[in-house]
Amino acid sequence: FLKKKKGQKKNEEQKYDGTLALPDKDSKLSDGAENMLKARAKPPYGIGDVEYKKIVESKEWKRLEYSHYDWWQFPWAGNSNSFGNKYKMKKSDYFLLLNNEEFMTNYIFGVNAMISAKQNG
Repeated sequence: FLKKKKGQKKNEEQKYDGTLALPDKDSKLSDGAENMLKARAKPPYGIGDVEYKKIVESKEWKRLEYSHYDWWQFPWAGNSNSFGNKYKMKKSDYFLLLNNEEFMTNYIFGVNAMISAKQNG
């Protein structure tokens, strides 16, 4: 999300200056973001949204710790050791996901569940 300033060195720390690189109105999610959304429904590893909600409803807080749900809960712009760039997000994806009602509903639920797990587990 951070714009590199002219003349800024490669490894120099970037600071947020209040400007965002918003996607164009016709922007679509990258393949990585689409793969991540599909994985939330049917993950190749760990658990997805449906099973996660069942674990939370049954208050099995310890199971959340080992579920690998955080892979889908907190998507990121890096490659993974296990999947390469299959789930790699672009900066514009984050803004598009903020407007994806299903993603945000599940995201907020997941954050609240993780807080509950820390408090109760």
